[in-house]
Order: sequence, then structure tokens, then C-alpha cells
Amino acid sequence: QKKKRQQQQQQRQQQNTVSAMVSTAEKKKAIRSSTEWGTGTPTILNNNNNNKKKSNGTTTTATTSDNGNKKKKKKSKYSHEKPPPKMMRLLYQAIHCFDMLSNGDRLLLGLSGGKDSLSLLHGLLELQRQLPIQFDLHVCTIDPQMKDSYDPSSLQDYMKTTFPKVPYHYVTSDILSRATIQNPSSLCSYCARMKRGILYATAREQKCNKLVLAQHLDDAAETFFMTLLHNGMLRTMKANYCVVNDDDTNHNLSVIRPLIFCRERDTTQFAQQPALQQHLIAENCPACFEEPKERARVKKLLHREESLFPHFYDNIRTGLIPLMHDDMTAILRSYSDEIHAKGKKENNPIYQQRRKEREEEQPPPPETKEEQTTSDAAAAADKEQQQQQHQKKKQAALAEQLSDEILLRELARRKANRYRLVGAMKSTSSQQQQNQEDAVVCTKDGANGTIRCYELME
Repeated sequence: QKKKRQQQQQQRQQQNTVSAMVSTAEKKKAIRSSTEWGTGTPTILNNNNNNKKKSNGTTTTATTSDNGNKKKKKKSKYSHEKPPPKMMRLLYQAIHCFDMLSNGDRLLLGLSGGKDSLSLLHGLLELQRQLPIQFDLHVCTIDPQMKDSYDPSSLQDYMKTTFPKVPYHYVTSDILSRATIQNPSSLCSYCARMKRGILYATAREQKCNKLVLAQHLDDAAETFFMTLLHNGMLRTMKANYCVVNDDDTNHNLSVIRPLIFCRERDTTQFAQQPALQQHLIAENCPACFEEPKERARVKKLLHREESLFPHFYDNIRTGLIPLMHDDMTAILRSYSDEIHAKGKKENNPIYQQRRKEREEEQPPPPETKEEQTTSDAAAAADKEQQQQQHQKKKQAALAEQLSDEILLRELARRKANRYRLVGAMKSTSSQQQQNQEDAVVCTKDGANGTIRCYELME
């Protein structure tokens, strides 16, 4: 009995595993038995496997009753291509980390026809379908009138046929002729500034509050190394920052970069699809592609480092996240300005003290005769007043400390010394000296003392 029970359990387990392995797609396929191979029509199995009907030489079909109850997939609003899951995950992450989108936003996407802007267009349309918030999307293309090197006119037909419900703005501006007149130092930077100004103006005309640009992580890393090596600053592209309008502060414009966490190879791989590849616009601008540029050199440097360290760009993304914030540039600049100010000689206390000492040691500048005479007279008068005041203070201090007898003796000694130096007190004969020695001595009070009376009389 135990053996029979074990055999029954094993049979049940085998049946369960076989039924679980058969998927719903395989159940819909036509299955034929080995005896009926090549004869009759195939038998279609339903989900319950209860409607099989066999006959000699012929078989009947059984249709499923659940086809009408299947849920229909939600169709997208636009016929766009869905980006790969990795790219969409990085888009979600960047938008969530930097608060790029909110309900009721009006976005203006700068579409140049390259792989990055086209990938971002399809990514935003997919976000518009999936996210619970609602936002409007406008697209703008700028034609700089460079027909030989860059002609985006084919994008007009592409946008009308593929995305007829998306508002599209095609702006033409003869940037090259303006550059020849103004003769800027860098044609590439001049063209970029002019295009950015046109995008700002178009966004304000269409009442869009956010401008969407298609720079990715590779662009942010190249910008960081270029500013560090050539400008000595820690700065890169901002993920979300505000452009203040001086004319109307209530309608400021925000610039967002949703691809800031995506790699360039992700957009390149997505743009290689046949539906997108035939609409890519090749850029051959002489200012950007014919001459060797510093950005291309930095790109090669980073590519070489990535070949040695596979997680090179992941570490760069982690390190650049604080610098992508809008306030970080002002904070770092304030710290650097404070340190540079302390390092200057003018703000060094030791240097200031030495400078004062040098100024005191140096003679004053020469003056005119009139100024010199007036200044000398004023200086002499001030000096005399100071000396008199000093003497009075000194005498008052001595008078408080010494007795009357000592004061009188000191007064007589000073007078005698003064007359001796000047010559007013003439030398006397021996008789006069004897009389002087026998003279009466007295003090201020009239009592006996040590000072002779004739000295006091003098």
C-alpha cells in the first residue's frame, strides 16, 4: 500500500509540473496526435481541455469562449517608439530627483534632429502616456540657414505625419550672416548662444514655463573636465535651473535636462531603429565638426579611462549629482572668493602692518615754501604746548611726591647750573667765597636749613 501511494503521488506531481509548463500561448496552438499526423484538420485546445471531439479520419475544432473577455491593451495617444526600459528608468530617476515635472506644465523641446533630441522626444511622449500627471509638449526647431552643412527642413514633414497633435514651431534665423558681421571669437559658441536666445523667446511666446534640452551624462562629464582644466572651477551642466526674466519676474523660465543620467550610447542604440534612423539629421557644421575641438579631445580621454575602469561613468554620475544642483555654483564661488580674498596682500594683517611701518619711515612729500612755513609754525606751536603741558604734569607729580625742603634744594641747584652754563653767575674771589660759606642758611619756613639765603634771593 505504501508503494502504491508513493507511485500515485509521483504521478500527480508529474501531471502538475507538465500542466504548469504548458503556457497559455502553447494551449492555443494546434496539436495533433501521432496517429492522425498528416490527416484531417488540427484540433485547437481551449483552456479547459474539455472540448476535444475525435472522429474516424476527421476532427472538429473547438473555439474558446474567453477571447471576448480579454483585456485590450491601452493604445498610446501618439504613434511613437517606446524607448528601452533602461533609458526610461533613468528618465524617471532624473525627473524625480530634480523635480523637473509637475502637473499642468507646458514644455518646449528643442528638436535638432539628432539622436539625442529624437530619443528625448519619444521618451517624453511615453512619459506623457504613463505618468499620472498631465503636461503639454511643444516642439521647436531652429534653422540657422546653413543648407550645405545642416538642413532640418525634413523634420517638418516628419512631425506633421507622425505627431500631428503635437504643436510644432519651425523658426528660421540667418545666424551665419550675423556671425560674419560681428566676427565673434568662436563661431560655435556664438551659434549656441543665438539658438538658446531664440528658444527662450519662443517659449515665452507660447507661454511655456519649461525648456527641455537633450544633453546627457557624457556631455555633463565633458563640461566638468573642461571647466576644471581650463577655468579652475568645479562646474557642470545643471539638471534644473531657472532663467530670470528681468522684464517680467512673474514669468520666469526653467531649463530642464531629463537625459542627464543617460549615456550617449543609450540614445545612439535607440536611434538606430529603422523608424528613427531614416529621420536623423546629419550635422556637418564647419565650426563644430571640421576643426579639432577641445570637447572631442576630452571625449577621447574619458573613453580611454572607461576602457580601463568599466564603472567610470557611474562614479562620475555619483560625484556630479551635487554639482547639478542650481545653488551649488553660487555656494562654491562664495567659498573660493573668500579664500582668494584672504590670500591677497591687501587683506593680510602682517602685510598691512609692514606697509604702515614703511609709510611711517618714509619722509613726507616735499611742500611749497608757504605751506612749509605755515606747517612749521603750526608744528612748533603744537610742540611747545605739548612740552609745557608735559612739564606741568611732571612738576605736579614731583610736588606731590617730594617734600618742600627737597623741592627748594632742587630749584636752587637747577638755577645755579643754568647760570653757570649761560655765564650769568660770575666767579667770585676767595673772600667772597668765604663770606658765602659763612652766610646764613634758612628754609622756606624760616627755620634752620641747608640752603643759603642769597641763593634764595637770586
